[in-house]
Amino acid sequence: SALAVEDHFYSGSLFRGTALNYSFDADVVYVIEDYDYHWMEHYKDQVRDAVKRHFRRVAVFDGETPFCLKCTLGGFLRVDILITGNPEYNSDYDFWERGARYYSAYGSEEVD
Repeated sequence: SALAVEDHFYSGSLFRGTALNYSFDADVVYVIEDYDYHWMEHYKDQVRDAVKRHFRRVAVFDGETPFCLKCTLGGFLRVDILITGNPEYNSDYDFWERGARYYSAYGSEEVD
């Protein structure tokens, strides 16, 4: 099944014009419709598959965090793919206790 992406945006120093010419990465934030952080590994698998299908051999996944996939495209462009949801639509009972950190990328469009 296809991943329902509600929105996406580019973030980080590259897209704000504050990146150093010799060292930067691109941040791509996917806002998932009906996001549930318990499904993060499933979301990551779907994003990995989509990137590999689109970029084929030039996409190399070289790390991850609980909230982010890290890859290199074409051997030179480092990309952090952050997967999140809109916290305003969250109905998860344990959001404030355990899940809030999974939504931090939602506000990254405003910060570097």
